[in-house]
Amino acid sequence: LPLYKAQSTVIADHQQLKGLPAVVTSPIFENGFGEISYVVNQNNFTAPAKYIGKGYLDAGEEVFIAYIED
Repeated sequence: LPLYKAQSTVIADHQQLKGLPAVVTSPIFENGFGEISYVVNQNNFTAPAKYIGKGYLDAGEEVFIAYIED
C-alpha cells in the first residue's frame, strides 16, 4: 500500500510537463530522436525526445518541453 501511494504522487499531467526544463541525455540529431531527463515532484524521469528546431542538440544541453505526443 505505501508504494501505491508513492506512485500516485509522482504522476504528472501532460499540461504540467509543458514548459518544464530538461537536460538532453543522449544527442538529438536533426529530424531524429534522442533522450531527455527531467524532474517532477523531486523524481527524475527520462523520455524519448525530438528537437523541433533546426540542427543538433548535444548531451548536457538544457532544453524545455514544448509539447507531448503519444
